[in-house]
Amino acid sequence: MGEGTPNKEPPCGQRVAAAREYWVHEDKLVAHRLTWLGVTQTLLFSALGFALLHQSDKTVQNEQLEFMIKGLPYLGLVTSFLVLVGAFGAVISMCYIWYTTEVLVKTPRVAILMGWACCLGIPLTFVIAWIFVIAHVPLPPG
Repeated sequence: MGEGTPNKEPPCGQRVAAAREYWVHEDKLVAHRLTWLGVTQTLLFSALGFALLHQSDKTVQNEQLEFMIKGLPYLGLVTSFLVLVGAFGAVISMCYIWYTTEVLVKTPRVAILMGWACCLGIPLTFVIAWIFVIAHVPLPPG
C-alpha cells in the first residue's frame, strides 16, 4: 500500500500529540463547566436568600417571591446535575484516551484520580445541597 492510503495508522508521535490535544480540550471543558457552575450556584443561592429574607415584606409581590422560593431550588438542582453529567462525560472521554492510546502520562495516577474526584465532587455537592434545600427549607403555603 502507498503512503496516501487512508487506512494507514499515523505515526506514534502524531497519535500522542492528537491524544494530548484531546485530553487538554476535555480538561478545559471541565474547567469552564465548573466555573459556570460556581457562578450560577452563587446567583441562585443569593436569589433564594433574598426571596426568603423578603418573604414577609409587603414591598415585593408575594406571587413573585413564592415562584422564586419554589422554583429556584429545582433550577439549581437541574443545573448542578447537568454539570455533573457533563463532567462525568469528560472523565469518561479522558479514561478512553488514557487506556486506548500510548500517551505517556508523567503525572502520578493518584493525582489524576484526585483531580477527577474534584471535578465530579463539586457538582455532586451542589446537587446534595439543593436536595437538602428542597427537603428542609419551609416553602410558602399554596
